[in-house]
Amino acid sequence: MNKDLRWDLSHQLQSHLLTAMSHCLPYLLERGSQRLSILIYHRVLTERDPLRPFEPTVNEFSKQMEILARCFSPLSLAEALCLMREGRLPAQAVCVTFDDGYVDNLQLALPVLQRWNIPAMVFVSTDFMDGSSMWNDRLIEALRSLLAKGSSSVDLKGWGLDRFLCGSIEECYLSIEQLLTSIKYWRPRERLAVVEALELMASVRPPELMMSREKVLDLYSKGVSIGAHTQSHPILTSLSGTESEREIGNSKHILESLLQTRVDYFAYPNGRAGYDYEEQQLQQIKSLGFKAALSTNPGAAHNGSDVFQLPRFTPWGKETVKFIFQMIRNRYHIT
Repeated sequence: MNKDLRWDLSHQLQSHLLTAMSHCLPYLLERGSQRLSILIYHRVLTERDPLRPFEPTVNEFSKQMEILARCFSPLSLAEALCLMREGRLPAQAVCVTFDDGYVDNLQLALPVLQRWNIPAMVFVSTDFMDGSSMWNDRLIEALRSLLAKGSSSVDLKGWGLDRFLCGSIEECYLSIEQLLTSIKYWRPRERLAVVEALELMASVRPPELMMSREKVLDLYSKGVSIGAHTQSHPILTSLSGTESEREIGNSKHILESLLQTRVDYFAYPNGRAGYDYEEQQLQQIKSLGFKAALSTNPGAAHNGSDVFQLPRFTPWGKETVKFIFQMIRNRYHIT
């Protein structure tokens, strides 16, 4: 059987499966008809990256958006929250959101969203709007460069860490995971010092992965909503009260000045209640005039949810059946 025929049969099978699921889901989800699933994405890649294995490729993202378009009811966040308050959410209500502001949101994700007529919101960290990159991406690319140059390990004992292996893709990925976990909760300046040391060892410049101001405007002009995500993407609990309020408030004001419109929605960096944000940040967000804020606490929102810490989740399943199963399971995880 040739490749084209296999693809055609696979496509037909998925189409029949989605048709069947579109008829079944209203009955499966009837008990949760007033629940809202909010999905988190970060990047969409042209092809699989072994150092970023959880990021979907364009083809995978397109399949997921087709599932949402054919089997669920995609809504903008503003519309969904309005309907939820009024008790009029459709049974399969879902929102699509992206965090951070990667340029591939515009270049790769947007055409897919437009094809399937799916609204989306991108939460932008404003310090990176001029061709910069976030600390975690810089760390990944530095380790990738060390691997490409034949380094077998990297010594970070001078920063209170350890020696990390990078002689193979597997070792490099494991070291990245260990390093990200080790320094994520450090203060931003200390965290960045480690990243800059790695870049010096690898003789590599920071990659330009984020949208510029012009590209954020372009994305907004094409119908994608924009939300605030702090300035420099710190863990808010690692900051003083004054610092966290500045990070949150300045990101709102910068985006409002750029877009010439209100920015009403915020997403917490990392986003876990009690770890990454606390009551102090909740009060700051309220006082700054946001209408709602999104966490990464798991589950589906409902009309009794705290709108300043709405739950979100990432459906990791790449296969159609697994993706749909995760969507269904999440709707019955009430928070």
